[in-house]
Amino acid sequence: DALLPDSVQLELVKDCLEVRLALAGNESLGAPAQLLLAQDQRTEVRKALAEHPALASATVQYLLKDVEAVQVELARNHHLGTVLMQMSLSQSASEDIRKALAGNRQLNVEVQARLVKDASASVRTALAANDNLTEEIVEALMRDEHDDVREQLVRWRQKLLPSVQHHLVTDSLVRIRRSLAYCSDLPDEVQHLLVNDLTEVQLAHAVGVDEGDLDVEAAVAVAERFDVIGSARGRLGECGQQPWAGVAIRRLRGEPPVPHLGHER
Repeated sequence: DALLPDSVQLELVKDCLEVRLALAGNESLGAPAQLLLAQDQRTEVRKALAEHPALASATVQYLLKDVEAVQVELARNHHLGTVLMQMSLSQSASEDIRKALAGNRQLNVEVQARLVKDASASVRTALAANDNLTEEIVEALMRDEHDDVREQLVRWRQKLLPSVQHHLVTDSLVRIRRSLAYCSDLPDEVQHLLVNDLTEVQLAHAVGVDEGDLDVEAAVAVAERFDVIGSARGRLGECGQQPWAGVAIRRLRGEPPVPHLGHER
């Protein structure tokens, strides 16, 4: 963005909507122009300003008193990591504002601790999707009474704390165990529970992990269960165990066999 002198910026805040929107996104926007844009009559200008990476304190104070749509953008702004601002937003009566804040990757620990106890399951679900939480908060979320919160905790994560893996592998909800099955770096004891679970969980595990991470016996157990490689267990010695783990995964994925295992029927 162009480095505009304050005098020019103060003239541009009087210009048309398109100019004011562009100005609100200018990273060199100074405090005087910010303050004027924070009082702009158009909500879209103030929303654009709320996304700015370097808002002055006075500007933030104006935006904290603005309409919900503006505060939502302010809550999402990961450049604003002050505890006071985030704590203020976390106490909003608006669920949408608290949800937006819960997804902010620069969420302060104190605010995480407040939102994990939020009365709204939607807010706690949004928090569970945040991949920058403390271990304590993650472990609190894994025990949440609401199914969507626990599911969100594992749905988009490739890796989970061992304590979370061991807790959720016995969760009463099948879709949570299925989501867990797609995670990588699962310890052997968790994998063995997954391959002895319901069919959909077994398939999710066998298809979702990397070949190098899969427990060999688990792969063969799944393959045999679905009769995709025949008497695999009895033929482990032919190619060694690790190649057969790869065969199990490739077959379950519907992929062709690797050329050097062409003798496999």
